[in-house]
Amino acid sequence: MIKLKQKIFGGQIEKVCACCEFGRPSPDEDMILCIKKGVREPSSHCRAFRYDPFKRKPPAAVLPQTEELSAADFSLDID
Repeated sequence: MIKLKQKIFGGQIEKVCACCEFGRPSPDEDMILCIKKGVREPSSHCRAFRYDPFKRKPPAAVLPQTEELSAADFSLDID
Protein backbone atom coordinates (compact mmCIF):
# COMPACT_ATOMS: atom_id res chain seq x y z
CA MET A 1 0.00 0.00 0.00
CA ILE A 2 1.37 3.41 -0.97
CA LYS A 3 1.01 6.32 1.40
CA LEU A 4 0.12 9.50 -0.43
CA LYS A 5 0.32 11.71 2.62
CA GLN A 6 2.80 14.50 1.98
CA LYS A 7 4.99 15.69 4.82
CA ILE A 8 4.38 19.39 5.38
CA PHE A 9 7.62 21.36 5.74
CA GLY A 10 9.72 18.23 5.13
CA GLY A 11 8.54 16.28 8.16
CA GLN A 12 10.88 18.17 10.47
CA ILE A 13 8.14 19.44 12.76
CA GLU A 14 9.05 20.03 16.37
CA LYS A 15 6.30 18.72 18.63
CA VAL A 16 5.29 21.64 20.83
CA CYS A 17 1.91 22.51 22.36
CA ALA A 18 2.05 25.93 20.70
CA CYS A 19 1.60 24.22 17.28
CA CYS A 20 -0.91 21.57 18.38
CA GLU A 21 -4.46 21.35 17.07
CA PHE A 22 -5.81 20.92 20.62
CA GLY A 23 -3.94 23.85 22.21
CA ARG A 24 -5.12 27.44 22.53
CA PRO A 25 -3.03 30.32 23.89
CA SER A 26 -4.09 31.59 27.31
CA PRO A 27 -5.17 35.26 27.58
CA ASP A 28 -1.71 36.29 28.81
CA GLU A 29 -0.06 34.07 26.11
CA ASP A 30 2.37 32.54 28.64
CA MET A 31 0.69 29.12 28.72
CA ILE A 32 -1.29 26.88 26.38
CA LEU A 33 -4.81 25.73 27.27
CA CYS A 34 -5.12 22.16 25.99
CA ILE A 35 -8.45 20.45 25.41
CA LYS A 36 -6.89 17.07 26.25
CA LYS A 37 -4.42 17.83 29.09
CA GLY A 38 -5.35 21.23 30.58
CA VAL A 39 -2.81 24.01 31.17
CA ARG A 40 0.57 23.28 29.54
CA GLU A 41 3.90 24.95 28.82
CA PRO A 42 4.14 26.15 25.18
CA SER A 43 7.29 24.08 24.62
CA SER A 44 5.88 20.80 25.99
CA HIS A 45 3.92 18.11 24.15
CA CYS A 46 1.96 14.92 24.85
CA ARG A 47 0.84 11.77 23.03
CA ALA A 48 -2.28 13.55 21.74
CA PHE A 49 -0.16 16.01 19.72
CA ARG A 50 -1.60 16.74 16.29
CA TYR A 51 0.20 19.32 14.16
CA ASP A 52 -1.78 22.36 12.99
CA PRO A 53 0.10 24.18 10.19
CA PHE A 54 -1.92 27.38 10.72
CA LYS A 55 -0.39 27.82 14.19
CA ARG A 56 3.16 27.67 12.87
CA LYS A 57 5.15 30.86 13.25
CA PRO A 58 7.76 31.07 10.48
CA PRO A 59 11.22 32.38 11.32
CA ALA A 60 11.80 36.09 10.94
CA ALA A 61 12.99 37.24 7.53
CA VAL A 62 16.64 38.18 7.23
CA LEU A 63 16.99 41.69 5.89
CA PRO A 64 19.81 42.36 3.42
CA GLN A 65 22.72 44.47 4.58
CA THR A 66 22.50 47.69 2.54
CA GLU A 67 25.03 49.85 4.36
CA GLU A 68 27.86 48.95 2.00
CA LEU A 69 25.80 49.47 -1.19
CA SER A 70 25.88 52.71 -3.15
CA ALA A 71 23.57 54.38 -5.68
CA ALA A 72 25.72 52.95 -8.50
CA ASP A 73 24.73 49.44 -7.39
CA PHE A 74 21.10 50.26 -8.20
CA SER A 75 21.59 51.94 -11.58
CA LEU A 76 21.58 50.42 -15.05
CA ASP A 77 24.42 51.37 -17.37
CA ILE A 78 23.10 51.03 -20.92
CA ASP A 79 25.67 51.76 -23.61
